[in-house]
Order: sequence, then C-alpha cells, then structure tokens
Amino acid sequence: MSQVSLEKGGGQLAGPSAADLSGWPGVLGRLRRADIEVLMWWAVTRIGTLVAVASAAWLLTDKGKPSGALARWRQWDAVNFDTIARFGYNGDGSRKNPYYEAFFPGYPLSLRPLIALGVPATLAGLLITATALAVAVVALRRLADLEREPGVGRAAVIVLLASPWAVFLFAGYSEALFLAFAISAWYLARRGRWWWAAGLAAGAATVRINGLFLAAALIVLFLTRRENRRWDQAPALLLPFFPVAIYFSYLYQRTGDWGRWFTAQKAGWNREFTLPWEAWRTTWRGAFGGGQSTNWVWMWRAELIAAMVVVVVLGWLISRRRWPELTYVGLSAIGLLCSQYYLSIPRSFLLWWPVWIGMGAWLHRHPRWWPLVLSVSVPLQVVLAITFTRGLWAG
Repeated sequence: MSQVSLEKGGGQLAGPSAADLSGWPGVLGRLRRADIEVLMWWAVTRIGTLVAVASAAWLLTDKGKPSGALARWRQWDAVNFDTIARFGYNGDGSRKNPYYEAFFPGYPLSLRPLIALGVPATLAGLLITATALAVAVVALRRLADLEREPGVGRAAVIVLLASPWAVFLFAGYSEALFLAFAISAWYLARRGRWWWAAGLAAGAATVRINGLFLAAALIVLFLTRRENRRWDQAPALLLPFFPVAIYFSYLYQRTGDWGRWFTAQKAGWNREFTLPWEAWRTTWRGAFGGGQSTNWVWMWRAELIAAMVVVVVLGWLISRRRWPELTYVGLSAIGLLCSQYYLSIPRSFLLWWPVWIGMGAWLHRHPRWWPLVLSVSVPLQVVLAITFTRGLWAG
C-alpha cells in the first residue's frame, strides 16, 4: 500500500507505488485485500436490502400475496429506463407527452444487451446497477486511500453503502453506473493518466448530465496540479464533452429543439431555473403549507435539510481549498438549488464522492462515532428502501 501525504489545502500527492499502478487501467486490475474487503461490504448490504424489502412486502401486505420480487423494484424512473431500453425515446405509446429525453442514453443502452438475451428489463437493471456499484466501491476505496491514508477508503465505502438513500444504488437507476465511471476517472486523473480518465469521464457523460460537471472539474484538477501533468495530454480533457454534444444533436434531429433536454425536464417535473430563495420558498410550502400527503411532506422536509447540508459542504470544500471538487459539487448544487423547487437533492449526495471521502476520513480518525452514524443511517435506509419498493416517493 502506498503512503500518501497531503499538503495543507492543496491535496498534493506523494509518488505512486508500483502496486497502485498495476493492472488495467489502474482501477479494474488485480484486486487487493482491501478491495475484497469492501466488496464483502457491498455483498452484505445487497443481501440485507433484499431481506428487508422481501420481509416488508409480506408484513405490510393487507391481504393475499405481495407483488413479485422484480415488480417491487420497477418503480418511478426504473420504469422510464426500462421503456427507453426496450422501445427507444419514442416510448411504448402509453404517454401522451413523453419526457424520456430527460434521461441520458448511457444507462438504457447498458440494459439492451441483457434484454436482447431474454433477461427481464427490471432484472437487467438490478444486475447492471449491482455490477457498476462493485466497480464504484473498489474505485472509491482506492481513491480515498490515495488522497488521505490507508483505511479511509474502507470507511468511505461503508458510509456510502449505509447512506439513507442508498436504495438508489440497488434499484435500476443510473447513479451506480455513473459512479463507476466518474470515481474511476477521478482516480486515474489523480494518477496522471489523463487519457484514461477522460475516456471514463466520457462514459459518465453518456449516463447523466453530471458528466459535464465532472468534465469541468477535471479541467480544474489538471490546471491546479503540477506533478503528473503534461500539456500534450490536455486535449484529452475535451473527450467528455463529445457524448453530451452528440446526444443534444440527436435530440435536435428528432425534435428540432436544441434545448430539448431542458424542455423534457420542465415537461416531466416542472423543473426550470429560478432564484434560490424562490426555490426554498416553494419547497417550504410543500413541506409545511398543508395539502400534501404524509409521504410527500416528509420528502419535502428532507429536501430542505439536504439543501442546508449542501451549503455546509460547499463551505467545507472552500475552506479546504479543494477547487476541483468544489467545481464538481458546486455546479451540481447550482442546478439543484436554483430549480423551481428542490427535488432529489438527498439522492444527489450519492454522486458526490468528496463527501463520502470526507466522512470516511473523519470516522477513521474518530471511530467512536461509528455507532451513532450507523444507528441513524441504516434504519433510514431500510425505511426508504421499503418506501421505494411500495411505489411511494423516496426522493
């Protein structure tokens, strides 16, 4: 295991060891003991989620048998991804005003080979998500140990897997696939492998709009680091922008609207840019103004809490002078906090690996806080997993 030193605020690395540079392309190579340990946590949490959801399905059924095991996971956006994977962006004709263009094509395209082999679409989604998350936790472990010290990566993986909204790292959603690409890209960029990093970031940009934020952050990382930087590799940083340009061009060809992605966001969720205090006010009315079901009231309140945590996270990144990470998280935060109302902010934390690395480092230094963190996060995760699989809004 390489020893890593960090200068105050700059996050500069000591030279990499041969062990950390082994394998292809440095993330998906030979597994080490620490990698296998976090994969064991990955397996245990997958099994635990299955048991919790299956048990709740029987205990909370009013009469008769609960819905099938796969049907429980075909909820909300998982339905949209399944539809796009099977029928394309025209959909199956079940909606008069489809807004499928709001979803980037990377995740649906990953489902198609399995569906072509006869795997049910929902099961294909669960398999792709599980595989991608396995890659992501290995990459996160290595990145955190590289940036901080050995042992931090294990803690970062545990807090991610135990996070309240980790149900979206189990269901047929795009978060896990994005993380697999994005964290691997960041890890390789920290190693100075800019072409590999840019290629993986391009993969992330096929999955979610956050790939653009990652691309911008990689540019900042390249400019602010001195070691392992070669200017002849700078053109690689343009690669992640191409998938987004190609997708937007495709949407223009289909609809004649260069802003079709934004149009779809507004049509599906009434999302458009507004002043941040207006977004707060609208969400506050949903949380405390009455007229909402209990499920939505508590989700709106979670959105408000998450918005305040976002501000704290941004302040923390500024104080640590972590400008590349601030670029990535900050651009995401602008889109979330300046929307018509807050939506899916807690779920967006899953994509912000600097948060999990920071929490992992803190818990690694102060292990006495583990019982409190897990006693809060794990029950909430179970509740939200049950909420999601019963078809209620979970963020």
